[in-house]
Amino acid sequence: EGTEPTNGSFSTEHISNEITLIEHELLKAISPLEFSKQAWNKNQKELLAPNILAFTEWFNRTSRWICTKIVSKDNPTLRAMIVEGFIAIGIMLLELKNFNGVMVTLSALHNSAISRLKQTWAMVNPKALADFQSLSNLLSPDKNFKAYRPLLKEAANSPCIPYLGLFLTDYTFMDELPVFLSEHEGFLNVERILMIGGRLREFVSYQHQTYDIKSREYIRSAILSERVWDENEIFNMSKLREDSQTSNTNGNNQTLSSPTNTTDTSNLTSAYVTVRLKKGALNEMRMQLTGT
Repeated sequence: EGTEPTNGSFSTEHISNEITLIEHELLKAISPLEFSKQAWNKNQKELLAPNILAFTEWFNRTSRWICTKIVSKDNPTLRAMIVEGFIAIGIMLLELKNFNGVMVTLSALHNSAISRLKQTWAMVNPKALADFQSLSNLLSPDKNFKAYRPLLKEAANSPCIPYLGLFLTDYTFMDELPVFLSEHEGFLNVERILMIGGRLREFVSYQHQTYDIKSREYIRSAILSERVWDENEIFNMSKLREDSQTSNTNGNNQTLSSPTNTTDTSNLTSAYVTVRLKKGALNEMRMQLTGT
C-alpha cells in the first residue's frame, strides 16, 4: 500500500482519504482572528484572512477539477464512469464526516456544465444515481440546511470537517446583529457576544480533532498536479461534448437533467444509513490520476 502505483490508478477510498487530510490541514491553519469583522470580505482580505481564502480557493479548484475530469473525456461512457467514481468518493467523504468535501463534490456534479450532459447521466448506474440523490438531499440548502445541521452536531466529538461556506454565512449573520441593544442606553448585546464566542469555540473544536488516516504522498502529488480548467473552458468543452440539441441547457447550476433533485427530507436518516452501508462495496473502485 505504501508504494506508488505505476499506472496512475488509485482507489477511490485512498483518494477520499487524501482529500480529507488536505482539507483538515487547511481547516487547522485558519486562525479564529480571521473571522473578526468578516475579514475574508475586506479589502485587505489576503492579509487579514489568508487561510480562509486558501480553503475557499481549494474548494473552487477541486470543484473545477472534478468538472475538468468529466468533460475532458470525449466518450459519454467514460464520462459516466468518472461521474460514478466521484459519487463513490462523495459517499466515502460522508463516511469520513468531511462535509466540506461532500459539498465540493456536489457543487461539481450540480454544475450546469455537468448537469446538462444528458447522454452522460443516462449511462450512470441507477444505484449510483440513488446514492447521488441521497447525498444531495443530506447536504441540501433547503430550509437553511435543515438536514445537514443535525449531522454536523452528531459529529461534534469525532474528526469532522464542516462545510466552511455555511459556517461563514452563519458567522456573518451573527456578526451583523446589533452591537448594542439600544444606541441611547449603550447596553451591549450580550447574546450576540455569546453566539459568536460559542460558534468560534465550535470551530476550534473541529481543528483539534485528528484523523487516524495514513497520508499517501504520491496520491496527494497526483491530485495536486492534475490539470484544472477555468469555468469558461469547462462549459465550452461541455457544449462541444454534447451540443444543445441533445442536452438540457437550462443553465441552472442546481438542477440535474438526470436525476431529479428532489427536496423531500422526510427520510434523510435512513438515506444516510443506506449510504454508509454501501461504502464497503465502493472502495474497490479506482480512478486514473494522470497529472494532466
